Amino acid sequence: MRDKHQFPDGVDPYKKPGDPSSGLLWGISSASLGEHGAGDKKVQSYNYRICLTNDPANFLPITRPAGYDSIK
Repeated sequence: MRDKHQFPDGVDPYKKPGDPSSGLLWGISSASLGEHGAGDKKVQSYNYRICLTNDPANFLPITRPAGYDSIK
């Protein structure tokens, strides 16, 4: 639901952590959220879609890509 900011607790949106006078990080807006379901004429920056199944005929395992490093 879009009734709050979409950052988890503890994420600091400021250029200098904890300092609102330093300005917001790039890509973060101080604008209020619009009415639920209303269009805003903005382009969605990203979208992830995952399709899962419990049908063995459609099943593909989810595996780590070769060379994947979760630390980077």
